[in-house]
Amino acid sequence: MNTRAVAFAAAFVFLAAPCLNGQQDPVPTVLTDLAAALSQGDAVAAIGAFDRSMKEFGSVSANIEALVAQSEVLCAIDVVKESTTSGVHEIDTDWYMQIKGRASGEVVRRRERVHLRIEKLRGRWRITELSPSRILEPSGP
Repeated sequence: MNTRAVAFAAAFVFLAAPCLNGQQDPVPTVLTDLAAALSQGDAVAAIGAFDRSMKEFGSVSANIEALVAQSEVLCAIDVVKESTTSGVHEIDTDWYMQIKGRASGEVVRRRERVHLRIEKLRGRWRITELSPSRILEPSGP
């Protein structure tokens, strides 16, 4: 794994792992796991962060598979704003991705505000909404 990817993931865990009422907040865990999976090129783990019954799951899944197959990805996700109602986390995030094409070597940088919804389903925290989903599109390098 890329040393910078480890540093990004470690910094994110350190800075974004607050505890609420003695329980670990699921948001940093889900986002850290997603960013680390993308940075490690682990499409299965990245796709596993999403609920399979989510509206755009098919395209999100296909985009993640294509993205990590075609590129080396460095990803960081920071929480900008979070609210929780009845166990549903609504999160506005700032995504930064550096995407290096495996074939071309071309580097593309993406930075975008992304809204996420995270819910506990069948005992696991999953992303149930991602908007805009274009952040995960493989286009570019």
